[in-house]
Amino acid sequence: LVEYLCAFSEANPRTFGPQYYYARMADDTLIWDEKARWALAKDSTNFWAWLMWMAAEWHKSQPDLKLVTERVQKAVARDPSRPEGFFFLGDVYAEQDQWPQAIEAYEAGLVCDPLDNRLKERLEDAQDRLKKTEQK
Repeated sequence: LVEYLCAFSEANPRTFGPQYYYARMADDTLIWDEKARWALAKDSTNFWAWLMWMAAEWHKSQPDLKLVTERVQKAVARDPSRPEGFFFLGDVYAEQDQWPQAIEAYEAGLVCDPLDNRLKERLEDAQDRLKKTEQK
């Protein structure tokens, strides 16, 4: 499947969809980085390219969380109607123990999709963790 998607992405160099699916299936952060940069050079407003570029950094063995945060914030700014952006924004804040920011991001994601159970679970966890830090 990866070989097929690679060939398909090379045969369709003008669109991001094949590039995105190839990169995701390849599960290689170098390919994610390359395809995200390619897409952003063509269209800096591409929400999914910003998320892929964020993921390319985040999945490194020692990610730069400041860079991850900046990239996911840019994705959210490009399309604030997508709950996925807020999900990842909340997760990167949570990874840095920035619980108020994580809560705010998860709540914003639930405005976009009130039925998203992953966002609900993450929000509850962030609220619990904030309470625990305040009790110390």
